[in-house]
Amino acid sequence: MLPLILLRIQDLCRTQADLFGAGKKRARGRVCAFHADPMRQHARDAGLNLDRYLTRQILEGLLASPVRSPVLFWYESGEPYLFLSATSPRRDAPCSWMAALPTFFEGDSDSLRDNSRPFLLWDGEKLLRLYRVPPDIDPEDEFTSALRLADAEVQGIPPVPPEFLHFVSDFGAFGGWLVVTASPACYDQVLDNQVDNWDYSVIPETSRELVGARQNPVFHVYWKPSAAPTRCPISMPAGDSRESDGPARS
Repeated sequence: MLPLILLRIQDLCRTQADLFGAGKKRARGRVCAFHADPMRQHARDAGLNLDRYLTRQILEGLLASPVRSPVLFWYESGEPYLFLSATSPRRDAPCSWMAALPTFFEGDSDSLRDNSRPFLLWDGEKLLRLYRVPPDIDPEDEFTSALRLADAEVQGIPPVPPEFLHFVSDFGAFGGWLVVTASPACYDQVLDNQVDNWDYSVIPETSRELVGARQNPVFHVYWKPSAAPTRCPISMPAGDSRESDGPARS
């Protein structure tokens, strides 16, 4: 199972009162719009789904223009545009290179859109792909855990331990906010055919993935909101040094 980190979102972005929203505080950052269909075509041409393609593009931008401060990247799907945003704790995220990404339409410092969701976290040293922790493996989600146990009892089979569950991220639903369990056959289908399943991505079974021609690492982690301060840079748990050139199979 992937590592779980706790994030206090307000530690990773600036906020400003929305004068048109009854004074509600909104996160601010660099908000960029991209033409959605052409971006998907770029992903297909690269033989990747949209999730992996955008991850590689952002990683390459960060490695070409590295920053030592944390940057939280947000994603929102949509038509005819998709949106990538970057926030930083103290000022606008230094990510002007985002304007050079394929299919860029426009971008500026602005309030984040309502449906933007955390996607990637650069902790000053490495890039983490963030997945909202699924209820099936969240020990604090007693309601869902109870449902899973009850469902298994009705079927007369023992519940599947969380470490043996397969998960898929629906990248068309709020940027991977929806994480669902998948059968082994479905998991393999999404893994083996990224182009036809461009809006889905498997959640790897090992954290560290080496990507691109230069084999740069990306760390896959589950996350959940926390009231405690976020620690940055985030260190990977000891013992999770397994390397992979892609998602591991069962």
